[in-house]
Amino acid sequence: MRYGAGCEDDEAVVSWLVKEHKVCVVPGTACGCPGYVRVAFANLDEGKCKQAAAQLKRGLQQLVRQGAAALDGSTSAEHGVDRSAAPNEDL
Repeated sequence: MRYGAGCEDDEAVVSWLVKEHKVCVVPGTACGCPGYVRVAFANLDEGKCKQAAAQLKRGLQQLVRQGAAALDGSTSAEHGVDRSAAPNEDL
């Protein structure tokens, strides 16, 4: 999937998703698809898989809405992201 404007650096996107949304994906450049991310849900039970998918969805929605501004090092709270459904640190 493509994400927001100015987010072509898929490695920066991956780092940001880990830091801000506690979900890890593979940069597309590692798979020959720069500008994209690769998602794998292997070895997760159904509950954790659903939670990880929801966290990833929130992160990607934020990127689409805010583009590169989301990657500028600001926190989610500064960008109006609801973190009340705090991500599970075990994912």
